[in-house]
Amino acid sequence: MIKIVAYYGRYQNKTSLSIEPGGILHNETETSNKNNSQMSKYKIQMPSRSALAMLHLLQENDAYRKLFSSLWNDNISIKIRLKPEKDLMDVQGNQLSSILLWEYIELEDALHWLSTLGGAFSNLGEHDRKFAVKAGDNALKQLIVAQKFGDKMVIAKCWLFVAMSLMQQEYFDKAAFIVKRVHAHCRNARGIKDLAGSGKLVAMCRGIWARLQYEARKSQNSTPAQNNEEVEIEFKFTPPSDFLQKLEDLGAEKLKFKTMKDVYLDTPKFELIRKDNWLRYRDGKIELKVPVESEHHKARNTVYKELTCLRDIEQHLGYKVPPDVENLPDGWIILATVETRRQNWAWQQFNIVHDKLPDGFEIGEIELVSS
Repeated sequence: MIKIVAYYGRYQNKTSLSIEPGGILHNETETSNKNNSQMSKYKIQMPSRSALAMLHLLQENDAYRKLFSSLWNDNISIKIRLKPEKDLMDVQGNQLSSILLWEYIELEDALHWLSTLGGAFSNLGEHDRKFAVKAGDNALKQLIVAQKFGDKMVIAKCWLFVAMSLMQQEYFDKAAFIVKRVHAHCRNARGIKDLAGSGKLVAMCRGIWARLQYEARKSQNSTPAQNNEEVEIEFKFTPPSDFLQKLEDLGAEKLKFKTMKDVYLDTPKFELIRKDNWLRYRDGKIELKVPVESEHHKARNTVYKELTCLRDIEQHLGYKVPPDVENLPDGWIILATVETRRQNWAWQQFNIVHDKLPDGFEIGEIELVSS
């Protein structure tokens, strides 16, 4: 006979069963009192879940019970001390963990690909503004992935990538703001100061800051106003009813009269007018009016530089523009088409313009071309 007793410390919650030769489960109520001193005794320890699973199989599964009895000699006593176990993961918990693990694997793979792609765009962005914009978009995608990870170090790096893109696009103030915030976050005990690698981030901030200062000075020294290039200063207003008579009384010289057709283009996301850039085709000739950043660009007092060379326009914008308004390629829309009757006047160093649209709308403009 094989007698098995499973228990926790000090025989608490004891469970027992007996097996006769041949794997027959013994009924304790029918057994006679035998001398237990003649039985070989074994004491072992088992994890509670494993031991209870074994006892369940011995009680319920005849094949398992016969196999078990064949491996042990008759007339033995086995005492199993159950060791408490920590809670294990159930099936649903295992599924959730598996989903989370694979999500992290996919996110890490995406982050590596985006990092490689972002490095390529950033390198090309040194020579082409269009790629600098793509590098910024890519950095924002990296930021979204990093936020799902919850890795503060990677999030900070992604913000520095965004700052690099803004610097290449000459948005120096925004880039400087980001670099300062990341640097402060790296030096703050509540931020990532105590995390491994924060020192490298501080070094990155300092390197980007030095480059940012250099690019800002370089851009400032190459502004049109300082290179004696001509810029156009305009003041637009609604003319009074006796405006033309007042010009004659002032002694202004009446110049040519002409009719113009202006077609303004932009992207579907209005990328040009958001930056106060105006791309127009006046009677078929391309022009781009860009603000002079070094001047105060206020509501109706505006300072612009006019670009009329297609190559200069594309170099400024960082991407190709349509050579004409016929058969526009994808990515371009007609913003407005304006037909204007224009009368030009001259008084001292000022050019005075009186425009009238077919619907009767009138607007006046005083222009001064300056270096």
